[in-house]
Amino acid sequence: GGDAARVAVRAAGASLGYSLLAATGVAPGEALVALPKGLLLADAPLADPAREAALLRLQAAVPEELWGGRLALRLLAHRAAGEASPFAPYIGALPAGVPGLPMFFSKAGIDALQEYPPLHAQVLKRCAWLATFARDRLASLTPGNDPFGGVSVDAGGLAWGLAAVTSRAFAVAGGARRSQRALLPLIDMANHSWAANAAVEAAAGGGVALRATRRLAAGEAVTLNYGNLP
Repeated sequence: GGDAARVAVRAAGASLGYSLLAATGVAPGEALVALPKGLLLADAPLADPAREAALLRLQAAVPEELWGGRLALRLLAHRAAGEASPFAPYIGALPAGVPGLPMFFSKAGIDALQEYPPLHAQVLKRCAWLATFARDRLASLTPGNDPFGGVSVDAGGLAWGLAAVTSRAFAVAGGARRSQRALLPLIDMANHSWAANAAVEAAAGGGVALRATRRLAAGEAVTLNYGNLP
């Protein structure tokens, strides 16, 4: 629609993913992309009410602090729904792997993280949760209580979902909750820059907008500051 006319997606190669470009000249403060609440992949329900109810029960079994696990299950349920999900084009563009995340390191690589105890403990905790949840919950799903509609999801699939959401999700306004994490289709294709030229803002009705923070020329890369990290 109108938002898509303001941006273009450029493939940067199999290992580099995509980048977002301004398709036309953009004025400061202008919305490059506007996503209504229904296109934030956070609480977006599945089309099948029975699958949605099964998904909510499965998410309830995830510890509260593992927000990534709950969001990963919703992402996987939408992926399993295929073209019945409005997120199908977005999910199809997600990378097949995120090898840079520590939970995908070799054992030697994870052991080397012991120099940083909090990080090492967090990685081990996530890996243990993946294995345990897949064994105790995913392997015992029944046809009447399966949010994935018979599509097999094992520890590897859950790890992919967790990697996708923890590396891409944004904190957004969450109604009664002060904030929640959501995947933002198209917006999350903007790459990082310390001198970012765009920012993500809350929009009316619970939606989200990507707005230019300065004037952009046609063809210029749209960038976000991913955070004040060292």
